[in-house]
Amino acid sequence: EVMHLTVYDPPVFVDVAPRNFSVDESFTEMRIFADSFVDAPEYKCRLGRHDLEAHRMTRTEVACLHKRDATTLQPLNESLQVSANGQDYHDTGVRVVAFSRPEPVNITTNEGRAGIAGAVDDTDMTEQRRSSARVSHIMPVLGLPRQTDVTVIGANFDFLPNPVCLFGEDEVPAQRVSNTMLTCGVPFISTLKTVYFTVLDRARQVEVNMGSNLTFAFVERPSINTIYPQIIVAESTRTLTVNGEGLALLSGVQCRLGSLQVEAVHVGGAQRQLECTFGSTLKEGQHQLKVFSNFGTMTSSKAMVQVIAQPELVRIEPRIAVAGANRTITIEGNGFVDTDDIECFFDDLPSRAFFVSGGEMLCSLPSNIRAKKYRVRMSIDGVLGRDFVTIQLVEPASIASLIPSVGERGTLVTVVGTSFHPDMKCRYGAHRHVGLEYVSSTQVRCIVPIDLPDMPIELGLSLANDAASSTSQSFKPIDLSTVVLE
Repeated sequence: EVMHLTVYDPPVFVDVAPRNFSVDESFTEMRIFADSFVDAPEYKCRLGRHDLEAHRMTRTEVACLHKRDATTLQPLNESLQVSANGQDYHDTGVRVVAFSRPEPVNITTNEGRAGIAGAVDDTDMTEQRRSSARVSHIMPVLGLPRQTDVTVIGANFDFLPNPVCLFGEDEVPAQRVSNTMLTCGVPFISTLKTVYFTVLDRARQVEVNMGSNLTFAFVERPSINTIYPQIIVAESTRTLTVNGEGLALLSGVQCRLGSLQVEAVHVGGAQRQLECTFGSTLKEGQHQLKVFSNFGTMTSSKAMVQVIAQPELVRIEPRIAVAGANRTITIEGNGFVDTDDIECFFDDLPSRAFFVSGGEMLCSLPSNIRAKKYRVRMSIDGVLGRDFVTIQLVEPASIASLIPSVGERGTLVTVVGTSFHPDMKCRYGAHRHVGLEYVSSTQVRCIVPIDLPDMPIELGLSLANDAASSTSQSFKPIDLSTVVLE
């Protein structure tokens, strides 16, 4: 059995919110923000000696949950810790205060008013509690008009009887989720812009301590324009690049192709592109890429990806060719596709490939290739196929002499030179190719055709009808019947 071990760098912590909560609340959620949290199923948080349930929400965010029924948490002031494996804890460096609300005791003062034991005035105490309500941050900080819900994280929201959210001057009611969380819908706005965000009590009696100037940006819905590549091989790990409008606004982004869903990362200038890397479990067929983010689900008719099997190579023609010749090789097989991202590789030398049909491809012979035997493979979108066919490349032949160089048609001419090959043919002029008798790599015999014109002609050797296979020598055909002997 193979065991897998994931090694990761400790996260660089950014913030924790809220930093204080009441242990009397039935449910409290604290969010830890960092540069990166590893994808692991066993997240835990620890506050003092108490372990809390935790969940990785996004690549940069973990939620720690305090449930009153599950944890006997007492008031404390401790640093919050987090673990990805339930054993190795990392200190956030942020202290969280857990407090218990004082129980009210009805007493009668000299003025006959009900109060809280130990306090001068319950009205003053209530105002003090209200004024302690605090907002630390909001999520998200941008969104679509009337189509986005904003989550407000802070503390002591129970002391706001009628909270509202202000987007600039536009007011919307807020829903209290817990003592540390509010939600409110984004209002409609006719002009896309960035506005200040504020939480108030509806009666405007008490303002909330906002901590810092928070803003919310109204934006258009991001869209997908193109993806690359649009053809990928199933048995490979491939990265898809997504181009579009407003992609830099996305957070918590994931890509889905078929049944496989992976995390996406921002790349490119101003993070205007996404990259999604898929493993080798993709199924063959046509799939539509879907992108999930804080803006919901995005897709496009242009976001179609064809997942194909590795092409099968069956035959190469010619099997033997001259190195350095400017020629095209034909490869026959199955599963070829029409794409700009296909190449031929002669061992590790790439060359251009041209789609003819699902069963035929053409490959240009690399100009810098040397004479030897090569394995030829196909590459689709940078993925080199397993199947291969072989081709033998030889040096061009060199002809030193013809014996004889003058004679009748039908004469057997001995060709002397170097680098001759049994698959070569005798070439007369540019286009006439006839068989030869192979003697050795330095000697072959050619028969002069009987229909040659009555003029000198270049005799050379060709391999697979390639005129660049050899040098040539001049042969002059004559008719001895017309020769007058003196």
